Amino acid sequence: MEIFNESSILVISYTLIAFTPINESALIKYKCGWLFIAVFVLNVFVNIGVILYSNAVLLILCFKKLILRIKSKLRRNKLQRGKQETALEPRARVLTVIEEKDEENQQTDQNFESDRLNKKK
Repeated sequence: MEIFNESSILVISYTLIAFTPINESALIKYKCGWLFIAVFVLNVFVNIGVILYSNAVLLILCFKKLILRIKSKLRRNKLQRGKQETALEPRARVLTVIEEKDEENQQTDQNFESDRLNKKK
């Protein structure tokens, strides 16, 4: 890019010679004026294009990085939820065992009551 800018400045500087008193031809001054404008506008548009392109590339990279961060956070949250669920599983097993013991105790109590009533009769 630097070489292009330096070349543009060199061409524009050479066109300025046409506007000195050495050259008296109006047609050459006219054509050199348009050459000056064309090189200047070309230089401006190329530089703006390079800036826009580099910013677009950076923007795309930032979006990709953001998407990767979001995905990694989602994975971490999913893993944490999975760890919490596995941490809760032993508790659930204990509760299941306790409920089973309660049911056994209730059945034992019912059997005991029915045996006691049968003995009374």
